[in-house]
Amino acid sequence: MKSSINRFTTWFVSLYPRKKWGLAENILSKYLVENLGPLGALRWTMQNGPRADRTVKEWGGMRANLLFAMASLLNGCSYCLFAHARAFELYYFEKHDKLFPLDQHDFLSLIPLTDQASRERLEQALTAAGLSSEIETFRRLYALKLEGATPRPGDENLVHAIQMYDMLNYCSIEGQIELDDAHDIINKNQELKTRYAAARLAMGRRKVFGEDLAAIEEATRAAKSRGAGGSDGNSGE
Repeated sequence: MKSSINRFTTWFVSLYPRKKWGLAENILSKYLVENLGPLGALRWTMQNGPRADRTVKEWGGMRANLLFAMASLLNGCSYCLFAHARAFELYYFEKHDKLFPLDQHDFLSLIPLTDQASRERLEQALTAAGLSSEIETFRRLYALKLEGATPRPGDENLVHAIQMYDMLNYCSIEGQIELDDAHDIINKNQELKTRYAAARLAMGRRKVFGEDLAAIEEATRAAKSRGAGGSDGNSGE
């Protein structure tokens, strides 16, 4: 009986992202149910799904997905970082008709770096892309997440992103979930994705393969064994 309830809840929780984002499945739902229980997963989804949608509505798809990617980067989560970095890159390409300086593989390669090194690379990319205004957003997110800053008016979307992705990142890291596509409605824009892929190929950028992820995970473990973490390295879960 319990397993049937879990399966039904997993299916139900996964309906929203599968339908709205055009994903074949949403494996993360299984781990939400396992960690929070059926009722807890339903409650969590009903609270956080609409709240995340509000961030997208207020900030726009590009800024919101950049925020979600940055929150996942601070937790060292490859799955969520890739999904939202890809959505952010699609929005950026759609708006500017050029690639963001960091591609999906580059975003993932920030995980094993020290916090200072990853911050520098991301901030350099934002500046080069004409998005220097987002540097302050990242710094404020970092301060709230890792430096104990007290939330102030205007921080609501950042605080929610931290809380939401603490749970999602924990579940995806625990489940060692394989990468899938962009976690955003822009994932349904096949024409844009085709043009984006062609632009990537023209720039010599390739897909991210399993061995790439293995190398990133190994580098992350090595960094942790050297004492990286907290204020000295991306935290992970």
